[in-house]
Amino acid sequence: SVPQDNKLLERIPDPAVRALFGQIIAERNRYRKEVNLLKQHANITIDKRPVRQFDASAKPSVEVLPSLTGILTESEKKALAYAISDECMEKHNWQTTQAGQVKDMEYNTEIFPRGFVTGLRKLLGEVDDR
Repeated sequence: SVPQDNKLLERIPDPAVRALFGQIIAERNRYRKEVNLLKQHANITIDKRPVRQFDASAKPSVEVLPSLTGILTESEKKALAYAISDECMEKHNWQTTQAGQVKDMEYNTEIFPRGFVTGLRKLLGEVDDR
């Protein structure tokens, strides 16, 4: 079976117009493939929740977080604690900054970004408190 587009091309008697029409069909098909490819990778999320207006007299809401109990095993806790320990820092010639960043002292390069040490301390403190 001949595609519908090719049947239309065969009905055009002038070779120049036929070639031009063929190029237009090819371009259309290419754009159609690109659109379909983009549609496959598009992930659009529409949030329909009502927007709350800020009210100065209203009390701030309390956010309840799930418990971290049972999430980390004892060996995982020890491994994370070692990663931010003084022993590990000295062994690798690293140091921590006030912002929780881990830096190599010799080359002054960033090993872990800001918040790494402080985040792990909070996580380990939260797990130990439970």
